Amino acid sequence: MKLGIKGWIATLATGLVLAACGGGGGGDSGVGSGGTGVAPNGFSSGTVTGFGSVIIDGVRFDDSSASIEVERNPASPTAGTSSDIKLGMKVETELNPDDTIKHLTVAPEVIGRISSLSGTGFVVAGQTVVISTDPATPTVFEGATGLADLAIGDIVEVHGARDASGAIVATRVERKDPTTSATLVRVVGIVTALDSTAKTFKIGTLTVDYGAATVLPATATLTEGQRVAVWSNVAVSDAGVLTAKAVRIKNPSIADGAKVRLGGLVADLGTTNVTFKLAGVSVDAKTATFEKGTVADLANGRAVRVEGTWTAGKVVASKVKFVRDEGDAEVSLTGAITDFVSVSSFKVRGVPVDASTATLSGGTVDNLANGVLVKIEGAYDAGVVKATSLTFSTTPDGGKRTFPGKVNSYNATTGNFRLSGFDMIFHVTDTTVYTNANGSAASVDDLANGKRILVRGSFSAGVLVVSEVKFVPDAGMGVRLEGLLYALDATAKSFELNAVVVTWNDATVFENGSASDLANGVKAEVTGTVSSGKVVATKIEIKRSDLPTIAEVRGVITDFVSATDFKVAGQKVTTTDTTVFKDGLVGALANGRIVEVHGTLNAGLLTATMVQFED
Repeated sequence: MKLGIKGWIATLATGLVLAACGGGGGGDSGVGSGGTGVAPNGFSSGTVTGFGSVIIDGVRFDDSSASIEVERNPASPTAGTSSDIKLGMKVETELNPDDTIKHLTVAPEVIGRISSLSGTGFVVAGQTVVISTDPATPTVFEGATGLADLAIGDIVEVHGARDASGAIVATRVERKDPTTSATLVRVVGIVTALDSTAKTFKIGTLTVDYGAATVLPATATLTEGQRVAVWSNVAVSDAGVLTAKAVRIKNPSIADGAKVRLGGLVADLGTTNVTFKLAGVSVDAKTATFEKGTVADLANGRAVRVEGTWTAGKVVASKVKFVRDEGDAEVSLTGAITDFVSVSSFKVRGVPVDASTATLSGGTVDNLANGVLVKIEGAYDAGVVKATSLTFSTTPDGGKRTFPGKVNSYNATTGNFRLSGFDMIFHVTDTTVYTNANGSAASVDDLANGKRILVRGSFSAGVLVVSEVKFVPDAGMGVRLEGLLYALDATAKSFELNAVVVTWNDATVFENGSASDLANGVKAEVTGTVSSGKVVATKIEIKRSDLPTIAEVRGVITDFVSATDFKVAGQKVTTTDTTVFKDGLVGALANGRIVEVHGTLNAGLLTATMVQFED
């Protein structure tokens, strides 16, 4: 099905379809347990497999009016933004009658410090984590390209599903900032060895002391076999004991008749192969239809996706789909490019992409730059999406668009020209603004065939009316990229970021810290130039992650009405008279611009204290 330009713009933040990064399985569903009450209309629990709006286990949901929270502490979830939803994460959603998301909760399976490593995974907070080798259900990494990058002592956030042995099969592993996450521990799992006198129980090999914990719901009683979420701000002791500060019993609370979608690993399969548990929820598949298999293929640990109706405390399944081949892991991504370094290194909605071997249509490598709208198909591999095809969107629409390339067919009389690679007409007017790459003023007299430029403008009658022309040197513009750094080598003064090698030197300027503050897992924004395939940093800003009252969102502006009413990557944003603007003025806010916004979040609205233009 072809996607019209309205579809492209509606998914500017990105439309990623990674049809199988694994299920949310084995773990809790948490239906109605995250503070949203009973789900009266519909519920979905599973793994984020894409964006634009948000895709959960291959099903697209509109999240434009959703409230978002991150449940690390189950007693006090933190308000979040769309930037907090990442590929491979486990989420729980309450749906409106029209299947749009009313409320979304990010629910990691375990957070803690790695205590041991093996060839297949690691142990964290007494939980065994297994890295998936199934091409249909790859493990997504951030702050690392794979298991080999991790080390004992690293602090990680893991999303995934429990297999038949109780191990977590990871759908996402994110290395956390060691300076700000050292005493954050979260574990979700089944209560065993409960001792109500000593006030202890176990999850895996972890002993939980809940004597001083807040147990939720307040009227509930802990029992053997319950699924719970445990949180503490005290590190696990050397004896393997966690002093819990909060324990939430994950009891499903869904209204009869509500639509339910669950993704995960089959558990507790009945002898007749028609009943099992998925994401901690009982499933009755007696009348279900099966895709990519039959009822005989059901087995504990098998990845499936279920659709059905909530009836008397269980899901009566109408469909069970097996996740079993590489076709389930295909990636389709639509959105505006950010963090552009080269054809082999850029991002769409925070997902690193390598398009060096892709087939390009509608444009050429010279037409790639931040802000350019593309559609990508490929597969996730070793920390990046390896694109097999990349298609440029040049279809007219009502929003402001960005196009780079070399000028040809320029007619100074009419003001019309073309850019190499694009089959469309560009038109400059008396109001077009001209600048050089360094921000200095240029003029229409500098416009000539062969010049490399970047233009911004809006379509009118199929022609892109150019509001801004920026002249770009043949060597390319400087780059700006952001992410969790890894492979730090302080001696060589280098690290990796988004699968790109970054180096620094004595001339590099550091903000919010110094070179000694760099560590694997630290979030950084790098500004620099490309040399011999590496980024030589002129500035490294260390992003502090220890300020929970400060929200951050980064992406493309859409739904722009005014400076007090627009969205960034789907998040509603407003500015005030005290908002600080960097690398641009308030008047430069417009659909299609890429910005990073910091501010305070209240009732789903991000009030910006700082807006930085990224393009």
